[in-house]
Amino acid sequence: MEENVRFPYKKIQEGLARIVVPDLNFFSKNGRIEPAWAPVFYNPRAIPSRDLSVLLLSVCTKACYGNRPIKIIEPLSATGVRGFRYLLEIPNVEEVFLNDKNTLAYKLILLNSELNNVRDRVTVGNEDANLFMARMCKEKGSFDIVDIDPFGSSAPFLDTALKVIKHEGILCLTFTDIAVPYGVYPRACLRKYLAYAIRTPFSFELALRILLGYVCREAAKYDYGIEPLLAFFLDYYIRIFVKIIKRTRSAESSLSKMGYILYCKFCQYRSATKSYPLVRNRLKCPLCGRELVALGPLWCATYVKKELVKAMLEELSNRRYPQKRKEKKLLLKILSELTHIPYHYTVSEISKTFKVSEPSTATVVKMFEGHGYKASLTHFDPKGFKVDADYFTILERLRFGR
Repeated sequence: MEENVRFPYKKIQEGLARIVVPDLNFFSKNGRIEPAWAPVFYNPRAIPSRDLSVLLLSVCTKACYGNRPIKIIEPLSATGVRGFRYLLEIPNVEEVFLNDKNTLAYKLILLNSELNNVRDRVTVGNEDANLFMARMCKEKGSFDIVDIDPFGSSAPFLDTALKVIKHEGILCLTFTDIAVPYGVYPRACLRKYLAYAIRTPFSFELALRILLGYVCREAAKYDYGIEPLLAFFLDYYIRIFVKIIKRTRSAESSLSKMGYILYCKFCQYRSATKSYPLVRNRLKCPLCGRELVALGPLWCATYVKKELVKAMLEELSNRRYPQKRKEKKLLLKILSELTHIPYHYTVSEISKTFKVSEPSTATVVKMFEGHGYKASLTHFDPKGFKVDADYFTILERLRFGR
């Protein structure tokens, strides 16, 4: 079937999967390589995302499904690499359903299924992603795992994904349009995610929590709740894993974890409120007296199950992943992070506020811990830290460096 691939390609090994992918060197412009310029999308920079997805689902399927065979649907498959890795690296995955409306990608998925000798366990489609999910659900029943991995936002596919997933199924979502919930385009954020965002020192975390909050609200429309398993920001994208609980009580419980970050654009004061919807307006900053802006609505609770991350680290120790060190570093930082605090601070803010050289984040964390506070680094920013103290206490401690 390789004669049907009518563009420059190469064979690679990723995880346990052997994959034919476009040779990106032939599609570069002025020395710059962009995966979107190739006839079929393949992004080598997203290998850590796929590694972590395999780890998480390996751990979760053991805990949630035991030895029961499971079905995974991935309606935006491109080369199919993620789906093939699920099939080959997670023991109880019985069948995967892969699709891409790009005809070249469709042919490549078929070729790659033959290369990996799994053609009888792969259903391949060549149509719109939402139509494929709906049709497969009608023909095969609902799915244990739905993985949406687009170039851009998962929002256009979320509604259908919620309809085809099983009760207590796992929904995996990728967002590469993070400039929108980051606050670069506030009006676009309102249109796409029905939330307000502006640029802040903690915008990557703001983006993740707005996106997680959006998933919560979309699920609540069907009386579904969400249970976040893991969410992270890495390189240029946000990846979210949630369990979907199809109970009204769970939907109400999830919505109780929604809220807003109240932020002052002038003195950088911030605090969180779990008031959802926000009924008060024109709130004043307690530090400088100017008007606060309400960022959100967003997810205010933790976005990770620490026991799951520990199990992923153990699983990672048994894998031979080329980027194992990077992945371990990310998981360890998330494991130690105070994820229940919905924002962080940066040492750059401290430097600017007090007109001093930047202290190290490790020094700041150690100082607060020495005074009995809980403090941590954050995976969102190498200069970021979290502490369970109010803003006035933080300023007071940092002003005198003690």
